[in-house]
Amino acid sequence: MEPLISVVTPTFNIIKYNRQKYFEQLCDSILNQSYKNIEHIIIDGNSDDGTLELIKNHMKNCRGKYLSATDSGIYDAFNKGVNLASGKYVIFMGTDDYFYDSAVVSKVVLKLEETEADFSYGDVYLLNETRPEKSRVAKGNLHELFFKMSFCHQSVFMRRDVLQKFPFNTDYRISADYDLCLKLLMLRANIVRVNEIISVFRTGGASSNTELFDLERLSVFKNRLSLNDKEALKLLKYKTLPLRKVKEYAKFFTGNEYFCYYVAVMKYFIHYLRSNIIQIRTSKGKESFVLFGKEFVKRKV
Repeated sequence: MEPLISVVTPTFNIIKYNRQKYFEQLCDSILNQSYKNIEHIIIDGNSDDGTLELIKNHMKNCRGKYLSATDSGIYDAFNKGVNLASGKYVIFMGTDDYFYDSAVVSKVVLKLEETEADFSYGDVYLLNETRPEKSRVAKGNLHELFFKMSFCHQSVFMRRDVLQKFPFNTDYRISADYDLCLKLLMLRANIVRVNEIISVFRTGGASSNTELFDLERLSVFKNRLSLNDKEALKLLKYKTLPLRKVKEYAKFFTGNEYFCYYVAVMKYFIHYLRSNIIQIRTSKGKESFVLFGKEFVKRKV
């Protein structure tokens, strides 16, 4: 029997912000899937602009449920969606996102069922509508997860029972998905890659708030990875792990991912060295070298 898939979408004032065509594109990409055992769970943040009528019209054409109530952010909406969903697997899609093609859900489900995975991830197409030449495929990987969020949540299908056991931390506004994926990796969850472009993700939105992004990532690094302030800042800025943690985190990988993890460690360490060795030529014809922020050589040129 084909397992039920739940697509959870948070919404808020779609009409007011002129997002109707994007929402319709998402809905069409769900309805057009060759895999038909899908429900659409919509969690609305108490919209007051006619969005509810738009949602109700969509529900006439698909299997699904909706809830409209004030929430405390996107991850609160995600958690509510999980509680309302009935599917074996859940994927979270924003109103600006949509599935890459009509066969992708079928391919993901096949992989999930074959491997009995707790969650899967894949690639996404980053769509830049302002500068189309900047659009590209973002390849997801697992081995860089200790350095950054190395795959997009729009590519992740996760077991609903896992999400019920480990809900999103609503103290985070844009980093709870990263925090949860790190947690599951460190709990040795069964995680598989699906070698497909799963969805299209329009760039921009909440995650483009760089100040909030930095603050929350520092918090994740300190709380989830047990790093001190200096180590967390270095990981955020240069993606370099403290030496005492490198071997500790390697144990969470096997096979090719284990090798790729160490390659990433070296890649980011070399980047750190290059970023901190600076050659400066002054207007007076003197040359100075700065190593890790400290000037140590001066000479005439």
